[in-house]
Amino acid sequence: MANTKITSGVIADDAVLTANITDANVTTAKIAADAVTSAKVADDAINSEHLAADSIDAEHYAAGSVDATAIASNAVTTAKINDDAVTTAKIADAQITTALMADDSITSAKLDTNIAIAGTLDSTGKITADAGIDIDNFNIDGTTIALSSGDMTLDVAGNIQLDADDAGEVRFIDGGTTYATIKKDGNNALFQSIVADGDFIIQGIDGSSFVSAVTFDMSEGGKMTTSGDIAVGADVQMANGRGISFAASSNHSGMSSELLDDYEEGTCTMSINGTGTNPTIAEGSTFTAYYTKVGNMVTVTGYTGTKTITNAGSGIAQISGLPFPCKSGAYAVVLLGHNTMFTSTDTGYIEPTTSTWYPIGSHTTGGHVFPTGAKVFMFTATYLAS
Repeated sequence: MANTKITSGVIADDAVLTANITDANVTTAKIAADAVTSAKVADDAINSEHLAADSIDAEHYAAGSVDATAIASNAVTTAKINDDAVTTAKIADAQITTALMADDSITSAKLDTNIAIAGTLDSTGKITADAGIDIDNFNIDGTTIALSSGDMTLDVAGNIQLDADDAGEVRFIDGGTTYATIKKDGNNALFQSIVADGDFIIQGIDGSSFVSAVTFDMSEGGKMTTSGDIAVGADVQMANGRGISFAASSNHSGMSSELLDDYEEGTCTMSINGTGTNPTIAEGSTFTAYYTKVGNMVTVTGYTGTKTITNAGSGIAQISGLPFPCKSGAYAVVLLGHNTMFTSTDTGYIEPTTSTWYPIGSHTTGGHVFPTGAKVFMFTATYLAS
């Protein structure tokens, strides 16, 4: 029978049934283009078992002809989707939500090496990045925050609090070399200059220029140098053997010390004695004197008050009780005034290495004996202590 002998107009409705058609008797070559439309196919007449594998691809579908209502649940699986078949251009905005994703369905293996986000990434949970995070010029990795260029500014609305559990230690490092630390030492705040013999310097601006207000020289045990005067609001305490050094000044050829190492003032008890036997004095043989010691220079002044001598004793008169022994070889002069006890002299001398002085006659080295009666004297003496 020639082609076009039987047309659809000659065949009654429902005259051709699938039972009247031999398997494989109808092929695509025998069907004119556009001869089969969806209107000529009964609902549910074609299912997957009527289709050969891979017989239908995207070019057999008109744009927009297949939507979600035409696809049975679970009919589309990843095995039925070609690689790269689904692109972002084919996905409408907001069509993929977390509710449509199975747990653990998205892994790093399913993502490109780099993910670029043009907008804002909001996360209500923790973000874990084991390989570090780059933010502008900052890199945060493990225990290190690194800035590749420029200065770093910490600008907070409140306090900046540094809390280190290792004694609160904060280290200052330049190019890998630690040069200073601040830490807690017991109940003390400890500031350390770490570099060997590195000085600790406190600077400020005087007018428009930097000045080193205080420098602690670590190569000399912390020797302190100031660029200005020192105004002290309390006592300055010197360790034993220490004092004020005048080593920067010029020296006499016989100089033995430039250290002012002592200052002291107080009272001492003087005693009126004889080199043989002591005199008998009704008011007692002692009286109070006052001294001032600057360095090793001692000045003593005293007044006996009335002393009634009833027995002169024996030997020559001597007055003992100076606060410090006199330096060896350094005889010192004693001056007397308001003196009725030794009427023939107004002088005396201090015996070196002792704390005793002797009244002596004028223009002589001879000593004096005690008179009897109510007597007084005042004295002053300046001498070098040993």
